[in-house]
Parts: sequence; C-alpha cells; structure tokens
Amino acid sequence: MKITNLGFEAEVAKPPTRHKGPKPACLIEHAGQKILIDVGPDLFQQLDTKKIERLTAILLTHAHSDAIRGIPALNRFYQKLEKEIDIYIEKETWLFIQRKWSEKSLTQYKTHFIKPRTTFKIGDISIRPLRVAHAGEIFPTLAFNFDRVFVYCSDGYLGKAGYDEYERKYWSNNYLAILDGAYWDRQVGRNHTAVLPYFNELMSLNNRYTYFTGYGNQWPRQLSKARAILRQKLKEYKKEHPECKVKEVDIVKAGQQFHIAMNKLLVNETRPSIDTLINNLNVLRDLLSKELVSVHQKLHLLFRSDNRERVLEAHCNVVKEIYRRGLKHQKIDELDIETYKIIGKEIRIFDIHNNLEDTILLKSNVIKVVGSSIQMKDAHDVDVISLRHLEKLVRKLFSKYNLHLISGDQTHGDVVNLYDLVLQKKDLQLVPTSLPCFTQSYEVSKWNSKLSMTADLYVVEPYITGEYEVVVDKHKKLIYERVLLPDGREVITDLLAFRRDNFLNECLFNRQFFMIKKWISNESNKLLVHRWVVKREYLFKFLSKLRKSYRRLIIRPALSRYYDGKFLIDFKKDTLKPLEIFKPLKATGTAYHEMEFFSIDEAWETFGKYYVKEEGKIRCEMKVDGLRCILQYDGKNPLIYFEDAKKNRSKYLSTLSDELKTLGPIILDSELMEKDPDTGTWKSRHDLLLWAVGKKEEEIRRRINNVYVLVFDVLYTEKEGDLHNKSLEERLKVLEKLRLPKHFLKCPGHWVSSESSFRAAVKKYSKMIGSDGSMIKAASSKYPLSGRTSLWAKYKVSVEIDTIVLERFSVKSTFNYRCGYKIPQDQIDKYTPTFKLNNVIYGVIGKSFNTKIKANPGQILTVRALEVKKEEVKGKIKYTWFHPNPLYLKPEKKEPDSAKDLERYHQAGPTVKSFLKDFEILEKAKIEPTWTIKKGDKFRYCIQTHCRGLLEYQIKNLPLKRIGIDHEWFQPTAAEYKILKSILDVNWKKGVKQATETSSSTLLQKWVDKIETENLTQSQIKALSKVGPISIHQDFRYVVEGKDYFEGGHWVTPGNQFKVNRLLKLREGKYCQFLFKAPHKKELERILDSYDIWATVEPVVRGSASWIFVGAGKPYIVPPKGVGATAKNWAFFYRTEYSKGVAGRQTSPHGKHFREFFFKGKILSGRVVWMYAPLGKKRVWLTMRPKKQPENVEEFLSEKYSQDWDILEQFYDIVIKSLVK
Repeated sequence: MKITNLGFEAEVAKPPTRHKGPKPACLIEHAGQKILIDVGPDLFQQLDTKKIERLTAILLTHAHSDAIRGIPALNRFYQKLEKEIDIYIEKETWLFIQRKWSEKSLTQYKTHFIKPRTTFKIGDISIRPLRVAHAGEIFPTLAFNFDRVFVYCSDGYLGKAGYDEYERKYWSNNYLAILDGAYWDRQVGRNHTAVLPYFNELMSLNNRYTYFTGYGNQWPRQLSKARAILRQKLKEYKKEHPECKVKEVDIVKAGQQFHIAMNKLLVNETRPSIDTLINNLNVLRDLLSKELVSVHQKLHLLFRSDNRERVLEAHCNVVKEIYRRGLKHQKIDELDIETYKIIGKEIRIFDIHNNLEDTILLKSNVIKVVGSSIQMKDAHDVDVISLRHLEKLVRKLFSKYNLHLISGDQTHGDVVNLYDLVLQKKDLQLVPTSLPCFTQSYEVSKWNSKLSMTADLYVVEPYITGEYEVVVDKHKKLIYERVLLPDGREVITDLLAFRRDNFLNECLFNRQFFMIKKWISNESNKLLVHRWVVKREYLFKFLSKLRKSYRRLIIRPALSRYYDGKFLIDFKKDTLKPLEIFKPLKATGTAYHEMEFFSIDEAWETFGKYYVKEEGKIRCEMKVDGLRCILQYDGKNPLIYFEDAKKNRSKYLSTLSDELKTLGPIILDSELMEKDPDTGTWKSRHDLLLWAVGKKEEEIRRRINNVYVLVFDVLYTEKEGDLHNKSLEERLKVLEKLRLPKHFLKCPGHWVSSESSFRAAVKKYSKMIGSDGSMIKAASSKYPLSGRTSLWAKYKVSVEIDTIVLERFSVKSTFNYRCGYKIPQDQIDKYTPTFKLNNVIYGVIGKSFNTKIKANPGQILTVRALEVKKEEVKGKIKYTWFHPNPLYLKPEKKEPDSAKDLERYHQAGPTVKSFLKDFEILEKAKIEPTWTIKKGDKFRYCIQTHCRGLLEYQIKNLPLKRIGIDHEWFQPTAAEYKILKSILDVNWKKGVKQATETSSSTLLQKWVDKIETENLTQSQIKALSKVGPISIHQDFRYVVEGKDYFEGGHWVTPGNQFKVNRLLKLREGKYCQFLFKAPHKKELERILDSYDIWATVEPVVRGSASWIFVGAGKPYIVPPKGVGATAKNWAFFYRTEYSKGVAGRQTSPHGKHFREFFFKGKILSGRVVWMYAPLGKKRVWLTMRPKKQPENVEEFLSEKYSQDWDILEQFYDIVIKSLVK
C-alpha cells in the first residue's frame, strides 16, 4: 500500500500563520485503486492532472471548507473528460454540499452513502469509517481505517470521549497513523487534538509509526525543536511502558510518501525543490541533518547544469543552515568558492553565535518580596523591592496584589527572591540570499501619498523633471534607477544591483555608499542627484529654507528600502513652466461616473443644461480621433510627448519641432493627426501609433510632412505666462491671438447658449472627417494638473452590431467572444479572416471586451463599437472594430449583420443609439475627519430618491413618485399575501411563509426575476413588485457656492423588500445614518500652513454639480446598465427636495467629528448636527436635529449655542455605543 500525504496546514491557524502549506489530504494507492481523501482548495497544486484523471474514488471526512472547497473545480475537470467518479460520503455531508452548490457543480459525482461502524470495500481494500468529535452534529466528521494497517484522521478530537471506544481496535495497532495535531501544549475546545496533553493517550494506541498533521500556531516556530521534544517524550513513555510498540513519532510533510509492504513501513526522505530552498527557509529548518546533507550533495551535482545562478542561491541558503546548526562545511569545488564570496561575512556571524553562551546572568535577585513577618500565617507589611528601571514592569506584575513597591536594593526583615536579570541568547534567523536577475525588468519605486514621521533621519533631494526608469545592463551587470532629461542626458538616482550584490533590501544610506564606492568612482561622466541628510526635529525648518530655491522635493527615511516608496512634496502647487511633464486633462468625474455620453439627450440633460443655465453658454468642439499630444518649448529645447508614452519625441517630429520654435516659449494641448495623401482624409488613431513609439526612421522621414496638430488649448505663453489656472474662456482668447504655423491647425469649435444650438453643434462636430464625437466644456473650466476634471464631457458616436458568437473564452468569472458577420458563401475568398461554424463560413470581425453575459456559439450577440474599420490584406477585405462592448443577446434573431451592413457602418459613419454609461465608482480609501466645507459657506442641496432593481413592466405601470415616498409600497398587505400564494407554485409557498415571518426572502427574489408577467393582472403585478429585488434609498447632494462639484452620498433608506419604513423627516432628538462616499487619491491639500507646504493626500469624492438637477419635476428613468441601475433591471431618480443651506461651526467635545448646519427645506429644516462617527473599525456619518433651534441664519451663525453640549454628549455616549452593539 502506497500512501502519499498531500498537506498539513492547520484549519485553526489564524494569521499570522507560522506553518504555511496546502490543506490536509491523502492519496492511497493499492490493488489497482487510487483513493483520494478530501477535496480541499489546493487539490490541483497537490496533484498533477494525470494523477487526478486516474483517481478511482473519493472519501470525504466532513463538510468544512478545507475538505470540500475543491468540489466544483474537480467537477468541471471531470466534465471536460466526460468521466464520473465514485464519492463515498455521509448523507448529512452530501446534503450540506447540495445546499452550498448548484446541481451543475455536482454532475460528475456518483454518490455512495456510508455510516460509522459499517465496513465497506473499494476493490480489495476494506475501509472502516470511524466517528470522531470535531464540529458536533452540524458537521459530522469521520476518520478512516484501511485494512487494519493504516488509520487517517485529519480533523478531530482524540482525547477523552473524542472517539467511539467500541471502535478502539480500529484506532490501535496499525502500522501507520496520521492523526490531527492542531494544538501543541494546551487544549482549546473539542474540535482538534492537543499533542502534549494527550501524548500518553495517543501512544497507548500502539500504532507503530504515528505522524501528526494540521499543526497550527501553538506549535514551536522551529519544528525541529518540536520533533526533538516528541522523540524525548516517546523515550520517557517507553521507559514507563515497556510493552509499547511505537517506533517513531513525527510530523508529516506535504508530498511525503509511505510504503507498507511485508509488515514494514518505508518512509521517503523529503527533497525540496530549488525554488523552495530559495523562497522558503523554514523548509531548511525542518529538515533532519541527514536530509540536509543529502540536499547539499544534490546541489553540487546540479551546479554542473545550465541553471547555475539558481543553484548558487539555493546553496548559499543551505550552507547558512549548516553553519547555524554548528555543523562543519568544507570547500570542495567552484560552487563552494562562489558561495563563500557571497556569504563569507555572514558565516562569521554564525561562528560567533555558536561560541556564545546561551544565558548570561547580569544580576541576581533583582525583584524580591520582603517583610518583617513574611513567614507568619497572618503575614502583613509585605513589600516588593526592584531596580528603579524595572518599576513599570513590576507595577504591572503585582497590580492585583496591592503590595507596596520600593525602588532600590536594600532589604529588611524576611526576604524571598523572585527574579534574576538574565541575557538569553536568541536563535539566529536566516536571511535568504537573493542574487540579482539581469534578464527581468524592474518597476520604478512608487510615490507614497503620506510621509511616515517615525524615522530619526531623512534624505531630501530635488525632484528632477523627466522620466524615472529602472535600467538593467546585462553586459556591465548593473541595475540602477535614472532620470532621462529632455535633452537626452541621464541622472543616476539609485543603485539596485552590482554584479552579484543585490541592494534592493539595503537601506538608502548603504545604496548610496555602494553606488559611489563600487561603480561611480570609476565613471567620470555620470550625473548624480544632490542629497541632504536631515534630522527629524529640523526637517520642516530645513524645508522652509529650500522652498525658495526648489519647486519640488523628494523625501525618504534614511533607512528605507527601494520599494518602500518616495514622498513628493510640492511648494509651488499652481505654477506651470515649459518642459514640465504633466497628464493631459481628461473629462472624468471623480465620484459617480466618467463624463462620457453616447446620447445627445443624456449629454444635454445631465451636463449641458446645467452650465447653460449657470454660465449662459457652453463650448462645443470636435473630438478628434488622433493622438493626444502636449507641445512645449522653453526658448532652447522643444518637448513633444503623448498621453500614453511620456517620452520626448521631438527629434522624430522634426517639422513640428521647427515650427514650434517660431512661437517662442509656449505650452499647447492638441491632437496629432496625419493626412492620407491618397484620399485627402485623416488617418485613424490606430494608424498613428508609429509616432508614439518612435521607431522605423525611414517610414517617419517619408510621412513627416503629412503630420498636423489640431490645437484646442494653450497653457503658457511668453507674454501671458502660466494660463492653466485661468478659465477656458480666457485661455481661448489667448489662443485666438496666436498666429499658428502651417502644420498647426485650430480645432473647430464654438460657444452655444441654447438646447437647439447645443444639439446642432454636437451633431455637426460628430460628423466631421477625423472625428469620433464632440467635446463639451464649461466656460469656467480650469486646467488642473491632476489630469481630471468634471467640467469637461465627451459625446461619443458608436454603432451597435448584431454579431454571431463563433467562440467563447473564459477569463476568471467573465467571458469574451470571437464574433463574426455574414458573408456570401460564393465569395468566401474575398474576406479574411474566416471561421466555420455549423457548416457555414462567417467573416471574423474580432474579439469582444470581457463581459458577464454568457453566450453559446451560434447565438446572436449585440455589441457596441466606437468604430468599424475596413482595410485590404493581401487582396482580401478585412473588417475590424474598436472598443467592442457586449450589450445583450438577441435570441429571436437567427442571422448576424452582413458584410454590406459593416460597409455601411464604415462609409456612412456610426449611428447613435440611446445608451447611458455605467457609473464607475472609484476605489474606496480611508477618510480622515477633515471637513471640506467651512463656517459660513452657503450651498444648494437636493435629496434624490434613488430606486433600482425594477423590472420593465414596473417602470411602465407603477406610480414612480409614490414608490419613492410611500412606505406602504414596501410592506405587502394580508390581501396581497393571498394574491402571492394564488399565483405561486407549491414549491414557493415556503418562500411566501419566510417572507411573511422574516425581513426578506431570497427565494422569492430569485423567482420574481424568472416569472412570466404578460398574463398577470395589475393587482398581481403590484404584489410581485414588493417581493422583487427593489432597493430604495435617498441620496443627499450639496454644491457650495462658487464650486463646480457636489459632495454627499447615501442619506437614508426608506424601504427595501419587507423592511419597515425608516425616517423620511429629521425629527427633534432623532438620528439616522448619513454615509459619504469614500475618498480617492491624488488631490493636493495643505498640510503645514506655517511653511506653506503642499503634499499629495487623499481627497473627498466629488461629482459634477449638474447632478443636483437630475429628477426634478418628474422621475429620471434609467435603463439596465445605466447610471445607478443594475445589469438586468431598471432604475429611476426623483428629486424630493431642493433648497439652500449654510454651514456652521465645528463643535466639541469631540472636536473634528462634529459640524452644525442650517437648512431651509422641509425634510431638512433648521439647525442640524452631523457627526463623523466611529462604529467599530469603520466610520459613518450620522445626523440629528437638536431641540434648541435658532430663528434665522444670523442667530445660527452666532455663538449663542456654544454651551449646548448636553445633547452632543448624549448623542455620542448613548446613540453611538448602542449602534456599535
């Protein structure tokens, strides 16, 4: 019988896990059978696919995730093989698995129900299931005995009453036992076994070889110590019990094999791989000395192979472990010589450590108890004497005894000595040897958003304008960081590796020292960056002196490693000069969604309408389908770079560079276009990538005179200076005055002031040659250097194509498709590429983006693309698309669009269909309680009812306004429950009962999505609408006077599937939840007013101010996949309140967490206190309305209510604590 143990990591191990590895499982091979015990999450790492294919049966011990999590994955594997497999399992465990996963995940399993105390056979192997205590009746657990020679128990309590005593004969007298050993020296509950407390009990079972699996965090960090303790315990036990037949007690390892043959047990030695020796040093500690010697010999043989560097790394770690154990190692060959060159100094440390004493007594009797009557029955006047520097520790030790503490060393009366002061030698931890790799690429160290102020020393250096990159020089064996200047020179900023020295984990001080000593001292032509070392207490004074000379500085702790990151500090936040690389401005909302529209109606309603009303006009321009390009000139050097590749391409664009110099110092924002000399039209964006890459010089020289730039913004001129903080209207006036050279064209655009002129302008610019839509810009918009603005919007043209699915590809939990179009079957040779499906040849248009829509080959899938392109490849027609986003399936349609349809899309341009882009909420981050609104700030606000999850018939037939404000729509009446029961299938009556008795019913929600509603009455539809997945809440948005963005978030939830209606009005003394969206990265905020220092921190999420007008007067209906809707269902927004307010002061006693506001609405009225409340590990916003109310705004802004703390203290101490509970 061959037994392979597949894992050992404990189920009970909590982070940080000491002993990591695969979860316990076991493979038994005997008499032609291959039996797997447990299907955990690591199955496909534990066994290769060939062994999994050959499995004949599976045994399951219990229904915890460490034993069953791999069930669906294994089922999918066997589905591909079209193979069924026998699974032997308790009935209760199988029922749990059926509840956890759908039938589709269990199709390949042929179940055999087993019971404890009932032996069964698989082939010629007799198997006895054994009941063991583990998780009670909820998760009944089994162990297994095989042919009375092997017993396996991966999870279970084997102490008193932990197993069936009547089955003891199956637990004992086996050749091999692999048992649960999750705990080491103390028992916790009755789920697992503690080895030391129950050692004698386990040895009394007389299993000749006993191994423990599932060992957790109680076990010693060094398993070699644990193994030594087990061997010693066995010796002691055998002395007391001479009849004991146990030969060995040990721990089991992943991949360890056992062979039981001829009444003997043969155990294979562990031989870890080279990758394991490099990355996991704990494996070396766990090896026996003879195993360590065997691994060492194997490395010497492997060094003759090609992979010498990896073998050398592993050998360095093995030699360190040899010296750590105090063993001897001799230099034999080249491998040893190279190893000693790398780790020679470290070996000396091991020698010193091994020769040191384990303990050193510094001072005896440093803590003692004294007293004149300490030895009497009624002892009194007992004192504790200790050294002065141990006073805090002693007070903590004796706090519960109420003893008098005396500092010093003098004693009186009777004395009892308690503690000596001793130095204890620590065990040396191995540091892995990591050799530099000159065949891979390295990323540049990231920019940190915050500077840690815990270091003693900091390194300050100027920020160099240019591109930071890590260079790998294979020939010189160098890895270093540099900055490329616009003129092509490089500045060396860091050294990461030199020959076989890896400096990635060295501190900044050491990296600079090695860079100068080992490399730069021999290079006279290298430019270095200037650096200062500053103590923490002088840092801010030093920075205040440098702010006059430098615009930006980089700060790092002196002991930081390379990938710990850099902190950028900006003294002059709002200045812009030529030759500075910055992000081109994009039309992107920072909170709710990207400012991108595919319908003119949506663009006008949610963006254009607001700014025409507020500012009187709005700018419409042609959205050029080119390469976004920034052109700069400082009077000496030109700088031309693109959005996607921020490298200076001025030498390739010589024509543009020469003409740019005629304009003087300047910064222009533009789109690069290339004219096709044959057709006279503009080339598409995808034909322009040559200019961004900067290769193929011959082709560049041939095409250079056909390149133009369409200029739409100016950010700097010699006369006007920096313009990026001025409004768009002012910047365009400067642009109009410029006399642009031949290859510089002004982008078409004009101002509009009405809805009709807006629609006409957008249509006009969308149909121009070289356009893919229209840009819409507010007159007041500035040009922030963050690269994001919500004052610009994009209108994009698109086309919807009905394609046929040719192939489906799975990518994690999503799918993408190879799609095709219909071609004449007698003209197949005219098109390329092609694909045959169901004996029909289709043209291939390309792959789609990833989607959650699941389609099968042959189905019709509608895809929205921004462009359809036609080209000729070797005399054949090829159609391709760009940005193909799958929308929905068309089951009623049988044929896809034809080649004629694609030709029409290509020639006539895309047709625009109404579609609203999804909201794209950015990644959440931690928010600090810093208010972005100040006392006295006036603002407009709105409360919008947001309802989502509605089906199409509900949008058409239900009164939307009423749903938003009437709680009766969320609670079905008794009559409506009867209606539900009348139309529900018998199997769903349980769901109705659940919905009646509890807060919600997931069964009913799933059922409503599938029900056919065409033949239902209005009363039945109304009843169904209340059990469907409808979610209704109210959003609060406010816009501060003079600002162009809103802030706010989810305010209150009126109702959601059977939930009782919550607050719709803020009554006196009441409170409710108010939740702002979480903040996002990269907004500049002043962190030190006294030094006028700016730093990169986390901002508050914001969105376009125009959103507060959405849903005014009538509900704003959103189709599936739209703003605020779900993938399948509809949504609507309805503005229930719109009014004004004023911000008050920031209050105490809890300082920055409180702020007062004065509202002039109906739902929100008068004085309201808002608090940023800590709830456990999270923070949320809470609102309340105090009883004391001012009569007007002036009275509110006065200090009349400054002593009104009682309600605030009650609010914090009672309400918040109750919410936490």
